[in-house]
Amino acid sequence: MAKTEPAREHSDVIWRLSGDAMRPKDAPWGFVAQNPVQRVIPPNQKVRIDTGIAANVPMLAFARGDQGDYVTMPLVLPAGQNLIVVIENKSPHSALVVDDREAVANLHPMIFRGTSEVD
Repeated sequence: MAKTEPAREHSDVIWRLSGDAMRPKDAPWGFVAQNPVQRVIPPNQKVRIDTGIAANVPMLAFARGDQGDYVTMPLVLPAGQNLIVVIENKSPHSALVVDDREAVANLHPMIFRGTSEVD
């Protein structure tokens, strides 16, 4: 008789990271997504940043705090789709630096009982 292994219990959220993506940080309400690579945005320009973060469940996503003035993204992120943010430098005079590991989005899983893992 073949030996069977017990079924592995999966976490609520399973992250799929691609490229330079960093695992989202835990937060009391969900997770915080970070910018993987430093970017310099010229005056009056927009930059599209693929964070390389996808999850197995749909998420609500929005900019952190006062970043809502210059960071945009889809409100609902379907399961399996990478989080892509657009950062706009509204200054006509100076460049905007978005550091690596800078928090760019709050992520709230629509299905969540408190556990997550990276696939």
